Amino acid sequence: MTRILYIIPYISNEQQFHRILATMQIPDQVHFELVQATEVDTSKAGTWDWDMVIARGMTYDAIRRNAGNLETIEILVTGYDILKAVKRCIDAFKARRIAVVLTHNIYFDVAFIENIFKINIDFFQIRNEKEAADIFQNIATSGRYDGIVSGGTVARIAAKADYQSVTVVENGDEGIKNAINEAFAAIRARRQEKSQNELINTMIESIGDGMLAIDSNQRLLFINDVGRRMLQITEGRVQGRLITEFIDDRSILDLPKGRSASDSMIRRIKGRMVVVKQLPIQVEGIKEGMVLTLQSVDRLQKTEIDIRQKLSQKGLVAKYHFDDIAGSSLVLKKAVESAKRYAKTDHDILIVGETGTGKELFAQSIHNHSNRREQPFVALNCATISENLLESELFGYVEGAFTGAIKGGKSGLFELAHKGTLFMDEIAELPIALQAKLLRVLQEKEIRKLGDDKIIPIDVRIIAASNVSLRDQVEKGAFREDLLYRLDILSLLLPPLRERRVDIADLVAIFTGTFNQENREGRHIDFEDEAIEALNRQEWKGNIRELRNICDRLFVLNSTGIITKEEVLEALRPDYRLGAQPEGLDRIMAAQGSKTRDASVPMIDGRKMTRDELARALGISRTTLWRRMKNE
Repeated sequence: MTRILYIIPYISNEQQFHRILATMQIPDQVHFELVQATEVDTSKAGTWDWDMVIARGMTYDAIRRNAGNLETIEILVTGYDILKAVKRCIDAFKARRIAVVLTHNIYFDVAFIENIFKINIDFFQIRNEKEAADIFQNIATSGRYDGIVSGGTVARIAAKADYQSVTVVENGDEGIKNAINEAFAAIRARRQEKSQNELINTMIESIGDGMLAIDSNQRLLFINDVGRRMLQITEGRVQGRLITEFIDDRSILDLPKGRSASDSMIRRIKGRMVVVKQLPIQVEGIKEGMVLTLQSVDRLQKTEIDIRQKLSQKGLVAKYHFDDIAGSSLVLKKAVESAKRYAKTDHDILIVGETGTGKELFAQSIHNHSNRREQPFVALNCATISENLLESELFGYVEGAFTGAIKGGKSGLFELAHKGTLFMDEIAELPIALQAKLLRVLQEKEIRKLGDDKIIPIDVRIIAASNVSLRDQVEKGAFREDLLYRLDILSLLLPPLRERRVDIADLVAIFTGTFNQENREGRHIDFEDEAIEALNRQEWKGNIRELRNICDRLFVLNSTGIITKEEVLEALRPDYRLGAQPEGLDRIMAAQGSKTRDASVPMIDGRKMTRDELARALGISRTTLWRRMKNE
């Protein structure tokens, strides 16, 4: 509730006030109380319990002097109000010479009114009742004036002196309405400020860190509840007190040379280790104080542990997309196109590819391209978990299901992946006994936890991956044929790197760019064309993973910024076979005989290859290609 005191100069203004207020939209929880100016003691305004006061003239001035923090709004006297009052004075007293007595902050165009009415006006300004009484006495005894135009204060003095030639300046509707609107605007602004303060306070208190602000004299301006607890402050109001009363270590208040204000310090405060950070308060470039944040080291360590525990729940989020798959070879583009088509269905998928070809990269990309992208992506490597634990990992268990079971039980990966995708890598390593259970889950879309008799329906898409042929495993009796047919609805064969050599240069460029961006030594590394050629000659049995490892080795060992062919050969030993050509290299180069180049250029899509296309196919630059052709 906002209580507004409206002080009316005289009783006749009450009806005018209510008439105007009836035409206005009053904010919620606003209450007006009307009091006549003669009934208030302005000297005690500082003790009033109203939220706001509306007054005019010397009453307004007196309240402003004594009100302290009480918000006061003035009803302004307009030039039109004065004009009407002068007209009434002329009509009432046949006045030709008029004294106008108003408070010091009111001005009007005297000459303009004199010219309109063809009269003489003397204008007097007053600040308090003593000045009002003195000026009235001078006017009354001078005998020069036919009437007086004034506010309520002079009118009351004149009435006591039985002086009748006074016309009171009455406020028009506009001045009163403007004052009320100003009050409403102040209420809205106050409520908005209070709401913002509450929001900021809630945010500060929810951070969980101690926060305090001090001025340039090291006196407290603000401290939140967490800060109070950390500094063991039990007193009520502490604003204005020196921070050194609560913190013995003055070093947290100083900013040593060479250290940024955003740097953290670790200090012992009140018996506990605390991370302290300074943030200066600057006004127009001048430091007016600082904000200190206090973080408990124990709390930070606990938070880090919690984060690590959550991150250890591997595979709950897929971070890769198809845009992350690098390469421009036709076989890779075909695989990506097939994977995108598969992603739009809800069928299970089998990805087959050698080690290091990017099976999980494709699996995550499929998930992020599917309608399940907002749901969990859970990854499991079937070869990394022992057989006796694999079943509990997949299906979960209830409390007491076996010795060592966690109290309260545990959700399995199928439950965690509900509505999302379960990626089962190296599925060929799944034990035969579990293969039968997996087949049932895929068919029935339901699981049962270990030690439980309840059936749990699930909606999970399976993306399985293998680096060996599952059909060969079926022939060996190591993999169930019916499970293969259930998984192999949509199959995706990932090409090995030796079948997409055109992508080697692109991959090396990406690895190099990542290294140049992330290394902290400021080194910039690049490859010579001959070095890329040397990489093209390798068989890459470990595929992209092996290529990445070799590149990392080269980045670490290089000291010149340019990786040469010799460095590549050294990094590839002992597996590098000197002189070995990548598949098709001898054939293509032979077709480039120096005398008959134009006649025997290799064909692509029924047309002759350009030098750019030939260079990309060989994994070399146009310059190197030109040099080789010239030498031959």
